[in-house]
Amino acid sequence: MAMNKLENLLDHIDTELHMINDRFDILSDDQLNMLYRDIKYVFMDNIASEIRLVFYDPTTKKNYWENKYSIDGSAQSDGDIYSNAIKNDLVFDVFIDFTNAFLHLHSDDRHVLLNNTELDWFT
Repeated sequence: MAMNKLENLLDHIDTELHMINDRFDILSDDQLNMLYRDIKYVFMDNIASEIRLVFYDPTTKKNYWENKYSIDGSAQSDGDIYSNAIKNDLVFDVFIDFTNAFLHLHSDDRHVLLNNTELDWFT
């Protein structure tokens, strides 16, 4: 069975998350699995238009590495994950850009949909 662009992207994200975790050991296996399930859910249910994985300096807000994944199946990378500039004092975070359809829902409906995730996401 052929995979569509979004399924291919989700496989790519899963690989990237494991590669990041293998290199930096920032998440437990349970956290890594929860994060991937949440990413898959928000893409498959048209909640997220884009997800960004980012290493940044919380003091300067400078990004040292960022990967953007869009619901259309595209991915874009900025920076080198193997760079020595990515140090332990940088923060790893995941950002969701929500779809307009999701943002235009009543706040109670958004809350219900986000309650289906395992992690806390903020709109």
